[in-house]
Amino acid sequence: MGDVWEKLLKERGYKIQHTLGEGAYSKVKSAFSSRLGKDVAIKCINSRLAPTDFVEKFLPRELETLPLLRHHNIVRVYEILEVIDWMIVFVR
Repeated sequence: MGDVWEKLLKERGYKIQHTLGEGAYSKVKSAFSSRLGKDVAIKCINSRLAPTDFVEKFLPRELETLPLLRHHNIVRVYEILEVIDWMIVFVR
């Protein structure tokens, strides 16, 4: 999973640092964004490994809603990328 999305993120100015956590179908890494000038968390979701109900119901709603949210108690999403047709990346 790592090579494809880490290469894309490097090209977009993100320096991947270390793994913060991982689960059955996603991984979260710490990174520094040269464009934003700060540390960010990057979550990569492999939709091939995710449950069908997550991919069909929750993920589309999250992709639509999260970029619109602006509140001090909600982690901001700076960028959402679809690396390949089954891999989604959130930069927070």
